[in-house]
Amino acid sequence: MTRADAGSAGQAPPAGHPAPDFTLPSSVGDPVTLKELRGRPVILAFYPSDWSPTCSDQMSLYQDVAPELGRFDAHLRSSA
Repeated sequence: MTRADAGSAGQAPPAGHPAPDFTLPSSVGDPVTLKELRGRPVILAFYPSDWSPTCSDQMSLYQDVAPELGRFDAHLRSSA
């Protein structure tokens, strides 16, 4: 897939096309690349800050449903 296939920066690729590779810091600061996660289901969660009530609630919800995600062999990665 070329960059043109993925659309302009900030746009999602068309349905059925793989997402372009990217690198982001994890919630503990380590870099995570999509390429490293390919081949298995992945849930990427983005939130602005660890200390805001909304973000804390969001991440708690993901932890609550982690067993259900595990049934699909999905791995949760977060990026703050």
